Amino acid sequence: MASLVVSGEHPELKRLFVSEDARGVGPAGNLLDAVEKHARDASARVIQLETGNLSDAAIALYEKRGYRHIPRFGGYVGSQSSVCMELKLSPRARRFGVTAVVRTAALTPNGRARHTRPRRGLATRQ
Repeated sequence: MASLVVSGEHPELKRLFVSEDARGVGPAGNLLDAVEKHARDASARVIQLETGNLSDAAIALYEKRGYRHIPRFGGYVGSQSSVCMELKLSPRARRFGVTAVVRTAALTPNGRARHTRPRRGLATRQ
């Protein structure tokens, strides 16, 4: 499962989770592909994320995918257990005119990402 929350200028990857037995065999990469495509399609400039400083496998995955370490942002400022990263997507981006949009991708049984619709009750992209 992966969730991308858009608020202000930069979307944030809030959740990326695959089961223990699926780690290291591709599903996390498939989910990241889906999330990154959605962000690019929405003209995002970057994707930001926060993960725990003990999440070595997650940090290694993000680094391998081109995410770079950045200073802590938002609610993570001052959190010693937070590691913040971002991926630059495109130089031709525009700002989002939304309060919050949550887009979720889940894996099908064959390990491919399946998008779900934004959750009811949240603002949609203007």
